[in-house]
Amino acid sequence: MFLYLSKKISIPNDTALHSLAWDNAAGWIACGGENAVLKVLKLQDAIVAPSAAANAPPVGTGTGITPASAPANLSLSQTLEGHSGVVSRVAWNDKHTKLTTADANGMIIVWVLYKGMWYEEMVNDRAKCTVADLAWSARGDKIAIAYVDGSIILGGVEGNRILGKDLGFTLARVAWAPDANFLLFAGQDGSARLYDVQGNYLHKMQLFAGDDAKIVDMHWHSNLRGTGNGAEPALAIAFDNGKLQMNCHERDTQPVLVDTQMTQLVLRWSPSGSHLAVAGHQLLAKPSAATGAADGSEPKPMVVVQLYSRSGEYLRYLKVPQGKVIRAITWDATGLRLALAVDAAIYFCNVHPEYRAAGMRDAVCWAMDASPAGNDGGGSDAESFSRVVFADVKSGGGHRRELKMSGTVQIVVPGGKDHVGIVVRRQAAVAVPAAAATGPSAPAASSYEHLAHVMNAVGTPLDVRSLAWLVPTTACMSGTYLVVSDGTHVAYFPYQATSSASALSAMLWARESAAKVFRADAAPSSSSGPNGNPEVLPLLVGTPPANTTEATDLVVSMACNDDVLIVAKASGALIKYAFPTMARVAAAAFAIRPYRIQCNLDATLLSVVDLTGILRLVSFDATGSSSSSNIGLPSTAGGSMDSKAGGNGGARLLEMERRDVWAVQWSDDHRDMYVVLEKSRMYVMRNTSPEEPLTATGLAVRFADLEVTLVDLDHLISGAPPISTTTTNGATAGRLTNLTEDGEDTVIRTIPTRALRDTQMILAQVGIPDATSFAESHPHPRLWRTIARSALAASDWASAASCFARVLDYASLQWLKGVQAQSGDPEKQRAAVLAYLGDIAQAEHQYAEIDRRDLAVALRRSIGDAARVVQIGKAGGADDAVIEQCWSAMGRDAMARRSWAQAATYFAQARDYDALAECHLAAHDVAALEALARALPVTATATLDRIGDGLARLGMAREATYAFSKRGASAKGMAVCLALNQWDMAVELASQASDNGGGNGGAVLGVDESFARMETQLKLRGDGAQLAALYRSANQHLKSARVLLDAATAASRDRQEPVLVKKLFVMGALQVERYHRQFANTSPTAAAIAGNTGGASKLGGAGGLMLAEDHDSAVKAGGDARVLENPWRGAEAYHFYLLAQRQFYTGDSDSALRTAMSLRSYCDILSAKTVYSLIALLSHKSRNYQVCSRALGKLQSLSEDDDEYKTYEQMAINIFTNHPVTDFSNRVQIPCSNCSELMLELDNTCAGCDTTYLTCIASGRLIADPQQAFACADCKHRALDSEIASFNHCPLCHAALMS
Repeated sequence: MFLYLSKKISIPNDTALHSLAWDNAAGWIACGGENAVLKVLKLQDAIVAPSAAANAPPVGTGTGITPASAPANLSLSQTLEGHSGVVSRVAWNDKHTKLTTADANGMIIVWVLYKGMWYEEMVNDRAKCTVADLAWSARGDKIAIAYVDGSIILGGVEGNRILGKDLGFTLARVAWAPDANFLLFAGQDGSARLYDVQGNYLHKMQLFAGDDAKIVDMHWHSNLRGTGNGAEPALAIAFDNGKLQMNCHERDTQPVLVDTQMTQLVLRWSPSGSHLAVAGHQLLAKPSAATGAADGSEPKPMVVVQLYSRSGEYLRYLKVPQGKVIRAITWDATGLRLALAVDAAIYFCNVHPEYRAAGMRDAVCWAMDASPAGNDGGGSDAESFSRVVFADVKSGGGHRRELKMSGTVQIVVPGGKDHVGIVVRRQAAVAVPAAAATGPSAPAASSYEHLAHVMNAVGTPLDVRSLAWLVPTTACMSGTYLVVSDGTHVAYFPYQATSSASALSAMLWARESAAKVFRADAAPSSSSGPNGNPEVLPLLVGTPPANTTEATDLVVSMACNDDVLIVAKASGALIKYAFPTMARVAAAAFAIRPYRIQCNLDATLLSVVDLTGILRLVSFDATGSSSSSNIGLPSTAGGSMDSKAGGNGGARLLEMERRDVWAVQWSDDHRDMYVVLEKSRMYVMRNTSPEEPLTATGLAVRFADLEVTLVDLDHLISGAPPISTTTTNGATAGRLTNLTEDGEDTVIRTIPTRALRDTQMILAQVGIPDATSFAESHPHPRLWRTIARSALAASDWASAASCFARVLDYASLQWLKGVQAQSGDPEKQRAAVLAYLGDIAQAEHQYAEIDRRDLAVALRRSIGDAARVVQIGKAGGADDAVIEQCWSAMGRDAMARRSWAQAATYFAQARDYDALAECHLAAHDVAALEALARALPVTATATLDRIGDGLARLGMAREATYAFSKRGASAKGMAVCLALNQWDMAVELASQASDNGGGNGGAVLGVDESFARMETQLKLRGDGAQLAALYRSANQHLKSARVLLDAATAASRDRQEPVLVKKLFVMGALQVERYHRQFANTSPTAAAIAGNTGGASKLGGAGGLMLAEDHDSAVKAGGDARVLENPWRGAEAYHFYLLAQRQFYTGDSDSALRTAMSLRSYCDILSAKTVYSLIALLSHKSRNYQVCSRALGKLQSLSEDDDEYKTYEQMAINIFTNHPVTDFSNRVQIPCSNCSELMLELDNTCAGCDTTYLTCIASGRLIADPQQAFACADCKHRALDSEIASFNHCPLCHAALMS
């Protein structure tokens, strides 16, 4: 986070301001002050949020707005007249675009916008008392006005008074709760009291700033209400003693308490609630230009703005020069700009977001919070997740990969050139002990855990470590190590640079590269080891170091390379450690408050940016540094290394100071060069000497080869699509649609340094010798390579060889010798140079002109351009074998992009059937694999085996069996069937093998034995579900039905969930239906065949391909004819039982009773007490007291003891005392279709002829004519056409209904 002043608007006549507010809906600014001054301002091209400020996205999270693009110029200024005193309060109603102002004389005016100008709408003049504060609710429908004498007024947006009351104590401030149901009033006595909107006193808030502290300002964010686990502050209260209290809610007993060391505080939350801005007066002494320490002069009061995170972490501060009094502070809608009312002027300062982002060689990575819908930010990390995006820089951010990570990403750091470290906080399954001293003051175990992830440039995870009890606040990363710190301890571990290691290698690596931790103290302590070096311990989960206390001088930033680690403390101490033993190499202390540090490639120079944005350089002596070679790079080129500070433990502060710095990026290949970003300017520095500044905004993700890559993350995150790739000043840069007026790319730019630009200019305008002289005075490998390319283009072989030798490029020297050897063929030389320079198209054209298509093909193959090789080959430049190899290469490339259909086309063109099978397997395209298996010849055994194995892994037994059978591997097919429990297919395959081999059925016996073993195991384990599935897969549906129906009966007896019991009955009944269909299709001669096999039946063995038993033998074997005769009885009972209750809870008591009456036939499934209890309840609710009387009488007869009998008797007395038994609300009668006698609709049996009617499974109604009712094809049950019309599935068996 970075702040800097960007604009100042002075008020005429030097009129001091007392109030300031920024309208977050339309961008208006209102300011009021002395002499009744009230002005409304509008900035030119003001950027506002799409809705209210509550919905404005947090800074740095993809608003598409950068600090440099925030509005600056004043477009409208209107003076509003009507007040007679000092305008002390201004408040916006964002929802209704109204402005409310109050002055010291008690006058309140509401202003409304009309045709671009503001006009007075309402006036309330209560001259007898001064307005202490006023505030609109978040919805904009109510306003609260607090007067100094204790009176309050609640009004509506139309001017109506809702409440008026005297609270009985003098008031200072008022704030609405986020839900607008409560009001918090701050008294001048230092108290804070909560009232509801009816004016009822609720309770007094607990304050922790001191007994004599008085409240001077407070703000309750309108879109945040911190509740529950993991809640963060939403209510900020400022006191006159400089203390700041941040509460999660009004009853928070453990708020965040901060000492700002300022007076006369004013504060405001940012629109998203992610940051809190606090301004006030602070005594500051003028710092020394040499050391940064106070110069001894008397401290003077100065206006200071401090920025805090939502958790109370101190981020940055900003001094307002020449400011004496500040009375108000406010944010714009985007959260990228602050306005300050200082003396007689409005100061605007830009807020530069702190990105959770990192740049690599060819990619940029950033993280964004993505909490579930409805989470206001106060929820726990268990409910939240983060989006981590990797974007390719070369494509301008067009190629992206997005990862969803559970928890909250807290830190993102770059490592080496191709890696990134990501620290994530998430909910822990087990509480993690805190790292602090034991005893009463020890903090409680944390419910969160922190993980450190290492990923490559495309988002592939390479390593992940648990940080145990460590709660990281800062981190750094090199090409070998990832280092994190919680402020007191430092943990580090080496990470793997590749994910392709074997399992054994990974296990050994995990053992040898365990994370270690040590305490980072500025001076050797009792915990230090020999020679004052820190004691390094393993970082173990659940075991923080014993008897340690939290450091008072915390680690605030770290920097490292592959050899050393540099730690910066809050006091300004710098400590240098050596990997991997962490021996102290050097230490120094300066009067600097570090915010971010970064080191050069050999850690001899360190950039330190303090909390005010001032950059200084620290140089470590050779004794305190690691050596690093730089070809042709002098260590002191381009600037002085003198320092007035002298030595300081092996380090010295250089004579260099730059202000308003928000980012520094060191060069990857030059120890003295780095990039400094100041406000919206970029400087390329060589030691302490800057180049001319360039206007640039964005994150410097890389500085290498004298080129700086800048990425404007706000625009990149906004999702603008890439349109082309262009060059900026001769350097390649990805271009997006976000362009400035002059057409310059503002999203991804690659900017050359001055030395590179000058070299290119000399080469273009003067010549190679002068460029060589320039490079000798400004040595860098990139300059020599640039000159070498120009020399090659001019065929100056000697100069090119000299440049290659200077950068030790022996491969290029060997290539140059080969080119020189072709001195007799200048066209081939020219083509070879063009190819080396990257102009492949022109090189190919050169080969075509000399009729050497073979060389063109070789050139394209060398760079992997298979598509172009195919095009040349079609014109006769390559043979069929080469073309097929290229088709295969194109297919593999398409597979890498997961373009399966395109890859399959290419492999088919190449006739590479092995690769084609692999492609179909990767795409899980079973149909294509089956078609390929049918098309392949039987001699393609390897491909058929691969197809069979792949289909088996996908669980496709029939298709895999076909592939194995085609190549003659029936044993493999049978093994697949057995592994996938496809017993019927296994028997069929075994039968075919026996027939073809002329055996005696041994293969079938093997299948039967395997089936019997599995059956026995499942029975011993009592696994009924798996046993039923086993029988079903073997087509033994009757056995499967018995297992399921027995399980359903047991579940019913144990009174388990009725839905579960119904499911078991339905599944068992469906198995019986399958048995009936199977039995109907059995051949009459099946039994004879089974009897003449002499062993296991080929048709009726364990696989059960077709059952040979007839119905009687099946019943005898099963032992229960009811299973076959009426398998649906249990399912019907529970279906109507559930249907009756569903109808009752939807309010249809009559239909529920009608359905429940049908349950009288199922008392053997459901207990009679259950059935008649339900009938009694439903009949009472539907006022059918005659039925209720019969049901209660039945329950009395079923009573098990006298107490139960008396209970039912008393129940009947209570009911029928007020309701006669003869009352019968449902007397609907219908004629019997058999004897025409009338019968009640509640009865399903005719009393005259004993005809029993079916019950509709959709509604429970009686079906008078079954022929006119719908019948389910699976369960054969019927439903009335009018009732089943709204169903897509059968209500009983849930089979899909045909339209």
